[in-house]
Amino acid sequence: MINYVEFINVFSMDFYGHSVETGPSAPVYDGLREKKTFSMWITLRRKASWDEATRSSYFLNEEERWISIFEDKKSVEAKLDYVNSKNLGGIWISDVDMDDGSINLLDSIDFGGYCASENDNAVKYQC
Repeated sequence: MINYVEFINVFSMDFYGHSVETGPSAPVYDGLREKKTFSMWITLRRKASWDEATRSSYFLNEEERWISIFEDKKSVEAKLDYVNSKNLGGIWISDVDMDDGSINLLDSIDFGGYCASENDNAVKYQC
């Protein structure tokens, strides 16, 4: 396909496909949690866990049996590293309006070094 188009956009959702349960980087697992609950964990400085296989950050409450998988600077940088390693040429951010400014992921994405590839065959875009 790349022989016929200038670039390809990949929109990826629901890592494990359509199902009743959600997988990594999906916003809910076994129901929705109120934003204040998530914010409270951050306020209390609870350390998030990191899953290397999915390159995702999460909070886990085993007593109440819930998990909150979320984006943070580390997970966003992991995604940007992947994009660069595959020479994909760019990213797309869904629901940017849900960033409330208290933990602004857009500020985390400074694009320093992420828009310039060392691969001569890479698609290079102005950032």
